[in-house]
Amino acid sequence: MATKKRLCGAFVQTTGAQCRKRALPGASYCLVHLGKTPLLISALLGLAFSEGWRALVPSSELQELRNLKADIQPILNLARDRTPGTTDKEALEHLTGDLAALGKRTQILEQEVRSMEVEVLLLVRAEWTVPPTPGNFPLLIMLRDEPFIILYSDVAEKEPLRFFPINADRTNAEDGSVVVRFRAAIYPGRWPLGYLATELEGYRRMDLALPTIDRSESKTGEVTLNSAEITFSLNGVVAVHRTDAPSTRLVLPEGGWKIIEVTYPRALHFAGRYRK
Repeated sequence: MATKKRLCGAFVQTTGAQCRKRALPGASYCLVHLGKTPLLISALLGLAFSEGWRALVPSSELQELRNLKADIQPILNLARDRTPGTTDKEALEHLTGDLAALGKRTQILEQEVRSMEVEVLLLVRAEWTVPPTPGNFPLLIMLRDEPFIILYSDVAEKEPLRFFPINADRTNAEDGSVVVRFRAAIYPGRWPLGYLATELEGYRRMDLALPTIDRSESKTGEVTLNSAEITFSLNGVVAVHRTDAPSTRLVLPEGGWKIIEVTYPRALHFAGRYRK
């Protein structure tokens, strides 16, 4: 009786038909398919090893993703606490809106004028009767309830900026000039304190006092303003620095201090953020 031919145990994947070749003795597959089995097993083992390795030693991208999740978790917890009873998506949307509103409020605070000062340095020459005596003039300055600087705006509805004296002094230069320095500030409760720096528009005309110089100190009653360095600060941060005041011949008054009129070609630019 003839021995029944044992067929190869491989099947075609697409049709399901069994391979018609004879299986090798002691094996379940023919010569063609016998060699693919170890490859399949190797591939499966390799995939399992790769997945295991990734779990034990994650890639840099996967590690960064895990770190990001850890960083976000406190934010998610904050969002949940602020809006309990909502989904995580809704809680994060509410938190995003709150942060945006806070950002706008911060920008407004950075533009709000809480203090405004000016520092002035004037270089004055004259035919002096006697060399002017250097020194500070705090008492004399503080007794004057008049502004040292008034800034006027070309915008009709804008009030003038009035700076009242804090201190003043003068020193003698080697070339015979006198250096006059003073500081002045806007008093609390006056414009523009409490308003935004962006509202300071059109200010380019200025009345500038020349303190500490008396008419009797000049033989002719006249002085020459060689240079003027003027620095405006908002909230302790320098906002405007100008050195372009023209050289001017000034006739000193019989009493009081000379007021110098200065007009800049362009308005002083105060818009910005001033947070020290």
